[in-house]
Amino acid sequence: MGANNPPVQDGDIDYERLAAFPAAARCVVCQRQRETVYAHEATPRL
Repeated sequence: MGANNPPVQDGDIDYERLAAFPAAARCVVCQRQRETVYAHEATPRL
């Protein structure tokens, strides 16, 4: 896997995560990893 394609954890999304956020596409571990890899600086606003 390349730097732009971090390894993905294959598995089910926990019931607690789906109960809190029914539209979740990733488990907590995968979501945290995605937010870390694809994070960007905040856009300035007036």
